[in-house]
Amino acid sequence: MPQKVEKTFNLLQKGARETRAPINLDRQCGNDTTNIWLDVVVVVDNSYGMTNDGLQEVAAIITSVFRSTRIGINYTTPRTTRVGVVTYNDETTVNADLNRFQSYDDFANGISQDLGSVSTSEQSYLSIGLQAAEQLLNFQSFNTIRSYYKKVVIVYASTYQRTQDLDSVPVANRLTEDGVYIITVAYDRGGDEKMLYKLAEIATPGMAYNTTGSGSPALVHNIQQSLLQANCFCPDGWEQYRTSFSSRFSYHYGQCLKAFTIPATWNDSRMICRNQMTNSYLATETSKAKHDFILDYVKNQEGMDTLYKYNIGLSWSTIENWWIWEQPAGMAPVPNGPPVYNGAYTNWGAGWPIVGSPMIGVQNVQSGTQSCWQNILQSTGSSPYVCEVYSCDTDNYCDGDN
Repeated sequence: MPQKVEKTFNLLQKGARETRAPINLDRQCGNDTTNIWLDVVVVVDNSYGMTNDGLQEVAAIITSVFRSTRIGINYTTPRTTRVGVVTYNDETTVNADLNRFQSYDDFANGISQDLGSVSTSEQSYLSIGLQAAEQLLNFQSFNTIRSYYKKVVIVYASTYQRTQDLDSVPVANRLTEDGVYIITVAYDRGGDEKMLYKLAEIATPGMAYNTTGSGSPALVHNIQQSLLQANCFCPDGWEQYRTSFSSRFSYHYGQCLKAFTIPATWNDSRMICRNQMTNSYLATETSKAKHDFILDYVKNQEGMDTLYKYNIGLSWSTIENWWIWEQPAGMAPVPNGPPVYNGAYTNWGAGWPIVGSPMIGVQNVQSGTQSCWQNILQSTGSSPYVCEVYSCDTDNYCDGDN
């Protein structure tokens, strides 16, 4: 790095720290509800306590949630959603399996008919409704050509009754263990409100809603956001970047990570990452949260040395005359801050980078309880490394081979 550039680098780094908050460049999950591709089973309490008005409200919400989504499989794109419908009281009915609805109009008309009126039963056992949804998914989604599509169960309930033999929790636990997301919506119809909120114990964390309070006007939006989160996932063997490493259901970002413990040079790390999958690359750390997550992820890898040291996708560009982040093939690399913008996250260790040297690759090196960036030679010296790829989501379809 020339002396003039070194001086500019130091001044801009100082100015960035003093004047701007860090800029978060972490990719978000796709948010196009038109392109949602899921298998969904809607489980609706149609016991007498739901009331006809409540059931009609449920029908209106369900159809609104999927209004812009391609329903069925009769499309030229694989980004489609199938929706099955189950109603329950003291018994359960499969009103529509996952193959019945092949268009949105077909779906909207079917929902209106299936949820036309409540039953005469005042009993409502969610466990049997969940079991029916489980069977639908087992026979029509798992181990089929759509087995890699994520599965979601949406529950609408006016009460929450259970007995020792009819307990929804074990069924919900089985679904969750199989990777199924559970969204719950509690309808308070003058019953025991505390019992309704117990629905949250079977919901995927962050996906329990109700029709009372400040959240009710945004119910359709909230359910759609949960569907988009369910539709944001990683290929097998890759780890989803999220807000909390310890909670796999915390908010997902649209990036996936894969650590390799067999050491490689920085150049070889870059090449191996690019060959892992279409558009994969050496991992980026464009925020402190991302850096901390990758460190937690690396610490949990078998075979990783306890003095954590791993290559990342930052390097010096003689073209940009700056440090740049790797990006998917065909995309321009992203400068790590100035001269494009101030305020970017940096994590250089004390005395680093060593400027004006041939060390133009970068790795994380543990220092005490922290880990910081150090620049290294690209073609000599070997370390573990972390690769990155975009998540599968509404903007990025992944087939079963990915």
